[in-house]
Amino acid sequence: MNQGYMVVAAITIWAIAVVFTAAGRAGGRDFFVPGTGDWCEISQKYEAKRLRLHYFWLFLDAVCDGVWW
Repeated sequence: MNQGYMVVAAITIWAIAVVFTAAGRAGGRDFFVPGTGDWCEISQKYEAKRLRLHYFWLFLDAVCDGVWW
């Protein structure tokens, strides 16, 4: 992969992460619980969504690595 594409991909991934985090924090006060010590600061009220989003990245990684190809 070209180094320029790699840099653009890394910046894009970080930008998406920042936007999602900011959107979550702006979405409501009960979505994030600061200082919980858990692996994720998303409150227990949204536990199902937290697990779906966590496993989404694992499945996406498996597909991109060619595990299911």
